[in-house]
This record gives sequence, C-alpha cells and structure tokens, in this order.
Amino acid sequence: MTYEQFKTILPRIKGKAKHLYFHLMGEPLLNRDLEKMVHDAKMAGFEVMLTTNGTLLSENGTFIYESGNVKKVSISLQAIDIIDGQPRSIYGEKLEKYLSDISDFAHQCAEKGVICSIRLWNIEKENDGKNDFIIEK
Repeated sequence: MTYEQFKTILPRIKGKAKHLYFHLMGEPLLNRDLEKMVHDAKMAGFEVMLTTNGTLLSENGTFIYESGNVKKVSISLQAIDIIDGQPRSIYGEKLEKYLSDISDFAHQCAEKGVICSIRLWNIEKENDGKNDFIIEK
C-alpha cells in the first residue's frame, strides 16, 4: 500500500477500531513509508501493532521502539530454514546472527515499553530440530 492510499483510508477507518495492525501480504519493514504510516495511525488514535519476520529489524526497525508510536511488535520466526545442514534464515543470514539481532531488538523494546512477542511457526514434525535450536539460543 502506498502512503497516499493509506492517507486516504485512515480517516475512513478512524473511530471504527481501536487497533491497527501492519502485517500480512508481505514484510511491512519493506515499505519505505512505514514509519510515516505508523506515526499517522498513532496520531489518529489507533494503538499500532506490527508483525515482521525480523530480518530487517537491525536495519529498519529502530523507529519501532524509539518513536513511541508502536504498542506491540510480533516477530514470526518462519524465516528460518536449514540449508546444507546449517540453520539459516531464508535470506542467507546465519541463524545465530538473526536470533541475536532479534534478541537485541526485543531488549530495546522492553526498555522502551513496547511489547515484543516472538513466535515459532515451525511444525514439529517438519522442523528438523529448528525449534529446539532456537529455544536453546
């Protein structure tokens, strides 16, 4: 969604819901206007929630805990895969760095009062030990 589309829709939904969620149909942190959209949503009176796969948090996520505009961020760890026997995200990052970045981000959120949930979406039968590896880290 473009920023212009968002600005058109926002007044139409104002007062019809308490929460506004940024997720589904792609990674929200890829939207170059996300920070402006989140700000506008907060100024319109919404409690803003964001769902991400976490791969861009270290590069683009600082505004989430610095702005005071996001109430909750959910990080879905479905970006993790096992490639050549090594745990990696689908973006080629090593899993340990990916998880370390998410952990650092979650700590920053906690310090700023932003709720941060981390979700495992791997089905146990198909996860090749990924859940155990993640939980240990």
